[in-house]
Amino acid sequence: MQCQPTHKLSINDIKQGLRNHYQGSSHDPYTNVNPNEAYRPISVFRTYQSHILQVKPTLPQAIGEVAYIGWGMTDLTPYIAFYQGAKIPAIYKTQPQKSTSLIE
Repeated sequence: MQCQPTHKLSINDIKQGLRNHYQGSSHDPYTNVNPNEAYRPISVFRTYQSHILQVKPTLPQAIGEVAYIGWGMTDLTPYIAFYQGAKIPAIYKTQPQKSTSLIE
């Protein structure tokens, strides 16, 4: 027996998978407290960054490879696309000298 996928995974399919924390179920650790929970979510608060890499063979190599990077918990972060041949804005290359806080 041979299995066939119904469709190729899109970038949005991958994002949804990475953002999974059993939302809407009794296994969601952010709405239920169960210290003996057997299931571990993919999306957790400790996530520092995540990446989705895509190769588009029909495009020139200079723009055909894309890295989607999300900083922070995958369920709460936008993914920013960085194309291989693109110039990266300075704000993504440097760290501010002082952190800012919304809480005083």
